[in-house]
Amino acid sequence: MTGAELARELNVRSQGIYKLIKRGVIERGSDGLIDVELAKVAIATRVRASGKTAAAVVSAPPVVASQSVPTPNPSLITYQTARAEREAEEALIARSKRLERDHLLIDRKSTLAAISTAFRRLRDDAMPLGRRVAARVATMTDPRDVQQLIDDELAHIFRTFAEKTLASTVAKLPKPRGEDTSNPLTEEAA
Repeated sequence: MTGAELARELNVRSQGIYKLIKRGVIERGSDGLIDVELAKVAIATRVRASGKTAAAVVSAPPVVASQSVPTPNPSLITYQTARAEREAEEALIARSKRLERDHLLIDRKSTLAAISTAFRRLRDDAMPLGRRVAARVATMTDPRDVQQLIDDELAHIFRTFAEKTLASTVAKLPKPRGEDTSNPLTEEAA
């Protein structure tokens, strides 16, 4: 087709097409006509993407003599998509119910409350550490003795936390099916 026909095809000004021909972006055949598909490829690959002509090539529907592939029905795609989403949601719900039945899920609200309570107790035990050891540290002259005293007190706080607070919190949780009744927290602390 001619430059003017290509411009009408792309819905751009013919001056833009002739400038691209002059610059060598679009080539004419030996008969002086332009191959539409080669011109579109050249414009798409060699012209600035923000230009009007390049934007027209990207948005222009391809020129096809006969369309052998039918376009899909949009309502069919919507139904299939909705059905797939529904089935995926049902599978997720079934998996959640199975995990809950096997005691592999826990209640978020009560778990957060238990964790908050446990760490509040740990904080309350650790905060007065300075007051508990201040009198003994005041009489010590060796820095290694001071460090050992602080390390011993911290170890006592964490051991008590693991044996009492964490053990009682874990004991309140439902046991998963097939899990033995031993408590790994108390065994590790011992």
